[in-house]
Amino acid sequence: MTAQQNVDHVKADLTNALTDEGGTMHLDENQLMDFAKIGSLLTDTQLCLRYLHKINASLLADVNRLGMRKTRAGFQRKELKKADFAYTSRTDENSTQQKRYRDTKGVLAMFLSNWERDNKFNQGTGEESGGRLPPRTPELTEFVSGADFRNVLLTHGYHWADVAVGNSHGEFTHRFHWYIVAEHNKANNGWLTNDPLTLFKLCGGGASINDKLSTVKLMDRRATVWDQIFDNGKTQFRTNSENFWRCPENLHGYLKSPAALSNANLWVLAQMVDTRARMAGDIGKNVITADYQAFEEAHIEEVLLRGDKTGMGGDTPGTIMWRDMHSYPAFWRRV
Repeated sequence: MTAQQNVDHVKADLTNALTDEGGTMHLDENQLMDFAKIGSLLTDTQLCLRYLHKINASLLADVNRLGMRKTRAGFQRKELKKADFAYTSRTDENSTQQKRYRDTKGVLAMFLSNWERDNKFNQGTGEESGGRLPPRTPELTEFVSGADFRNVLLTHGYHWADVAVGNSHGEFTHRFHWYIVAEHNKANNGWLTNDPLTLFKLCGGGASINDKLSTVKLMDRRATVWDQIFDNGKTQFRTNSENFWRCPENLHGYLKSPAALSNANLWVLAQMVDTRARMAGDIGKNVITADYQAFEEAHIEEVLLRGDKTGMGGDTPGTIMWRDMHSYPAFWRRV
């Protein structure tokens, strides 16, 4: 099990991105090396799979306890039961549709939220828009601006449900990234000089951004730490395939593959990821109905709106929402 890109290789890529066109390197050597180690780890797919197998084992215990598996001739199959789900589509909010999906019961979302809480993420210690941020996982309805993404989510230590890009990028992919990083750090007695939460928050600060590039160039050249290490598709430095699981679409695509869906050590996780991706593609996430608006008005302290709240346009598209999944309108509940 060998990383496809060693630490020095990733460090050189990251340094190039942050100093391109005269940008100043603001990370100290320990921070730079920590991110390089993380980037290298995420190109070692076999090692990363060890940690995804751990998630699968936890999910399997819940699935067995809740009786969520299909059975045949009295034997449990490696397949989740299906159920009918009613939903309101993005294109016609007045029409309710119904479709069968695997019934995931929110088990994966709850696992990740609990793990993140135990590892000091999503703590509700920050303040935005005059109020304290809630101590739970926010949801994105669409792409948010880079500034909001960094200043609201990363800086305050929040993971998020990325439902707006669930079909291709993956609703949970970045959360898997940080689970792998933190668990590998625990297993290797402080493999990182800085703890994972500190590094996560550092991705939101000015030290993690090329200070000489425009907003457009920052995205185009993946010239932030986050884009280089955790969101790295094709760039001027690397191709998509060479980034392995630094590219979310690669990791998400693997988890939806036939090999993962039938893998004895991965099938629960893979089927839950695949189901959520299918629902994201079928339903759409940006429906603002009367039920949603009524909930928002009754729970305004749980919702932080940034720009156009439908996520369909505007100068700053996308909404960051904090919500209690158990009290949300039925068609929006995590399934």
